Amino acid sequence: MARAAHTLCVVSAILLVACSAIPMDQAKSEIAQRPACCKTLTDLPYKTLSPGAREAADLGASSLVFVFPEGPAPFQAFALPQTDSPRSLIIQSMTTTGYLPAAQYVDPIIEVLNSEKKVIATFSSLNLRYGRHKPLPGFYSYYHGATVELPAAARFVVVRPDMSSTRSQTAYAENGNPHSVRPGAYGTVILILS
Repeated sequence: MARAAHTLCVVSAILLVACSAIPMDQAKSEIAQRPACCKTLTDLPYKTLSPGAREAADLGASSLVFVFPEGPAPFQAFALPQTDSPRSLIIQSMTTTGYLPAAQYVDPIIEVLNSEKKVIATFSSLNLRYGRHKPLPGFYSYYHGATVELPAAARFVVVRPDMSSTRSQTAYAENGNPHSVRPGAYGTVILILS
């Protein structure tokens, strides 16, 4: 019985790793075949981003696609609370798996829109810092994050992957070994408005 449980764990781990990282070229091909959800940024579905809350922008094979100037990409769009106070946005791009040799991350592009849903700022090629969360003893989730200052006129943000990114990041395993984490089209980006 113990051997069967061990085999099941090993097989599950292999399947998890195999499914966690889709090469960028394959993802681009899949995304190019999907219809765009909307014609303009005005038509995007926007969820509310509450101050202090951790909001997950899941960018995956089932995400809506929009055709940006650089080409089609999955996205998540958020409405910001109305205020003229300075605000910042914490961005954490999670690795796709805790098994770092097979991990990918989303190199995020953040589009900032005003009340007319016109782009007033674009944040890309961010200077990302490595970090990790420990949700359970012995388990880690890794991310690469940055903080950006939002313009006073910011009313909406759209997060999407940089589909042309070749920027690998470094993540460190619990034993201190470094691993190169490749950019991918699919993953989760955590947003925290402060």
